Amino acid sequence: MYVGRIFESFGMKGLPWMWTVEFHQRKGRPEPHQGHVLTEVEAKAAWKRCWDSADVPVRWPPSLVKPSGRPQEP
Repeated sequence: MYVGRIFESFGMKGLPWMWTVEFHQRKGRPEPHQGHVLTEVEAKAAWKRCWDSADVPVRWPPSLVKPSGRPQEP
């Protein structure tokens, strides 16, 4: 399961790195949910800022949830 992506994109001139939070994980997070930045470090920081802004719990699929209600460790 993935909850977002960070990758080098050649679509935006001068801002080669793109970050995005996966569509189903956007609920409860303020925008922006995606963006273009100059460096990979900036992309990671922007993604983390968006991810940490959630006011709702992560919606884990049932197959990844323990009976205790917490996600299983990989």
